[in-house]
Amino acid sequence: MHEKKLTVLLPVCAAVVIALVIGLRMIVLSHINDNAAKGKPQDSDTGANTASKHDIAQDIREGKVAALINGEPVCLKDLDKDLPQATAGPRLDYAREQRVERLVNYTKAKMFLDKHGISVPEKEISAQIEHYKETPTDISCDCCHTESLGEHLELHFMSLDELGRIIETEKGIDVYLERKWQAERSAYSAGFSDKDVADISRRYAEKHKEKTAEKDRTKILERKFKEEKKKEILSEIQNTVIPVEKFLKKEKI
Repeated sequence: MHEKKLTVLLPVCAAVVIALVIGLRMIVLSHINDNAAKGKPQDSDTGANTASKHDIAQDIREGKVAALINGEPVCLKDLDKDLPQATAGPRLDYAREQRVERLVNYTKAKMFLDKHGISVPEKEISAQIEHYKETPTDISCDCCHTESLGEHLELHFMSLDELGRIIETEKGIDVYLERKWQAERSAYSAGFSDKDVADISRRYAEKHKEKTAEKDRTKILERKFKEEKKKEILSEIQNTVIPVEKFLKKEKI
C-alpha cells in the first residue's frame, strides 16, 4: 500500500520541484532584466565589461587600434578603408590622424544633434553629394583646387561615407542655428547700436577680404549670432579621445 502511494507521489513531487525551479529561475531572470533596464550593474555585466576591456587591450597590443573615442576602439582597418593603395609610411600615419579627427568631430556633432532632436534626411545628403560631383569647385578649399570630387576625396584621404557624415552634421547644425536665431533674434538684436552693427560688418569684410561690407542690419547680426553659437556647440559636448597607451595604463591590463 505504502509502495503504491510512493509510486503515485514521486512523479507529483518531481513535477512540483521542477515547477518551483522554473519559477525561481524566471523570478531571477526578471530581476536581472529589471536591474539592467534601470542601469544597475550585475556580476555578469562586470565580467562582460572586463572581458571586453581585455579584448580591446589585446587588439591594442597587436597594433589593431588607433585610439578610443568615448571608450569605443577605433580600428586601423576601418581607418585604412578606401585609402589609395600607394598610401604608406608618414602619409598613412597622416591619413589615419585626419580620419580619427573627423570621426571625433562627427561624434561630437551627432551627439549634439541627437540631444536636440535634429536629424537630416538621407535624400538631402545624397543630393548634396551629387551637387559636389557636378560642381566640384563648391567643395574646393583655399589650400587646394581640385577638378573633381574624386580628386578632392583622394587628396584629403576621405571616403564618400565620411563626406556624407560631414554633410549630415553641417546641415543639422544649420537647422539648429536657424531655430536659435528665430527664437532669440529680437533680444539679441536689441543689444547692438547702429554703430556697433556697422563696425561688425566692416571688420567681417576686412577679415574675409570682401570688397563691400554688408549693410543689412538683420543679416549682419544673424551672421554674427550664428558664428558665436557655432563655436559654443563643440564645447558643449565633451568627447574623450584616449591614446591607446593611456588606456592600458588606466585599466592596468
